[in-house]
Amino acid sequence: MSQDLRRSPLAHRTPISDANGQISLAEQPFIGLLTLRGQHGRVANAVKSIVGLDLPDTVGRFADSGENAAMWLGPDEWVIFTSPGTELDVMSALTSALEGVHSQVVNVTDYYTALAIGGAKARDVLAKITMVDLHSRSFSKGHAVSSLFGHAGAWLQMMDDETGAGPEFALYVRRSMADYLWCLIADGGREFGLERQEPIGRVKLHLPHFETA
Repeated sequence: MSQDLRRSPLAHRTPISDANGQISLAEQPFIGLLTLRGQHGRVANAVKSIVGLDLPDTVGRFADSGENAAMWLGPDEWVIFTSPGTELDVMSALTSALEGVHSQVVNVTDYYTALAIGGAKARDVLAKITMVDLHSRSFSKGHAVSSLFGHAGAWLQMMDDETGAGPEFALYVRRSMADYLWCLIADGGREFGLERQEPIGRVKLHLPHFETA
């Protein structure tokens, strides 16, 4: 049996939360990510048959089947999310199902990692680092957006807003910016009790507006 030698971008971090359970932050590594390009009407049936969900055709939406998900990026572009370790099988099956259709499926799993942010104060913390309107009337379960979070481009998904513990978000970021975003979120949560996370190397956040007494 071969040994799995993968190391996630945030393997040096451990999940953190405040003492009152208002905000939590953790990495969800190795989720499979495939980018799909093509006309919706030509690729949707293949996605339905292979991934088991309806491909979103609306700005700012994603669909979730439990095991797989798909996020709208543009009129002819989506991200397909798969369970860890299944992305190559899904890519092969999609490529075969789309044979003869003008389309493209690319595995970008190794470029990204996912951050799970949850708790009653999750919206407040994320609102500090992005211009996206995260109010519940504008951003609820099933909504997704590609935007800047601090200086990092990332994909944000609202996974659940009906739990008693508060909303749950997934934030996908390139591995080169993962530690920066981790520390940025932790810094934004200090007023709610999150412990400051020191950036690796000599990178400093320089966020005086986050400082608390």
